[in-house]
Amino acid sequence: MLTTTQAPDGKPIYQCDKCGRDVMAQEIVVTFSGDFCPDCYAKQQQDKSS
Repeated sequence: MLTTTQAPDGKPIYQCDKCGRDVMAQEIVVTFSGDFCPDCYAKQQQDKSS
């Protein structure tokens, strides 16, 4: 899941709870099971296929 914080310029910054990565709004991967940062989503997809 992603935690939202406010940047100094007023834009929201999302931080991934899993890996701690800062994610831009346009990078967020939205799926039926929740929102993911690109890194964790890619990892999850790899886990599924193996």
